[in-house]
Amino acid sequence: MYNEPMIHTPLFKKTFALLFLVGLVAVSADTFYLYWSFWWLDTLVHFFAGMAVAMAGVLVWDFHYKTITGVFGTIVIAVTSAVMAGILWETFELYFDLSYPSDGRYYYIDTISDLLMDTCGGFFGGLYARMVLIKNNPNLK
Repeated sequence: MYNEPMIHTPLFKKTFALLFLVGLVAVSADTFYLYWSFWWLDTLVHFFAGMAVAMAGVLVWDFHYKTITGVFGTIVIAVTSAVMAGILWETFELYFDLSYPSDGRYYYIDTISDLLMDTCGGFFGGLYARMVLIKNNPNLK
């Protein structure tokens, strides 16, 4: 349990730093057309975005409910957060014509790949968030 505001917790600071870094890379990649130069950059950004969103989901859940029961509960919250954000992002891209189903197989492969990387990032983000929470609250284990 925390006696301090959420913004002062170690998990918040780590989550904010990762979100800031992901945002910086994503904006730079769009601005300088890096997604077209480096095919793997989109995959990397989705992984770390999934990780950051998962950490944020665990942070909010832990702060609101004061505890999370077990590693399994942490992973469920983390992966659910990351998958929901990934689906919202893919919907956003469709709505604003940033991706096109008319691209055929490429569109579906890219979307599935993005969601898979969001999920993987969410899993590892959940594990990392759990480690940070345990380090700062040994009663959790």
